Amino acid sequence: YFFQLGIAQRSLRRDDDARASFERARTLDPSLADAWIGFALLAIDARDYPRVVACAESPLALAPHRRDAQEIRSRALQAIKDGW
Repeated sequence: YFFQLGIAQRSLRRDDDARASFERARTLDPSLADAWIGFALLAIDARDYPRVVACAESPLALAPHRRDAQEIRSRALQAIKDGW
């Protein structure tokens, strides 16, 4: 529930609320890789690519098969390489 709420809040550009929802989701279920995807998406919005990479590492540690986390991490690494 809280992950989906965070996604909705992010789409409304309510980043602080979204961050709080993702944090709540992570607190309720520390093994929830989705919460870390949410944090990564907020970092993308802020163009904080080193943070994107760090956030993408957590879901990959929890669920190495997550293609979305792999893609997010890959794109962030490319952005860093390109000087963003």
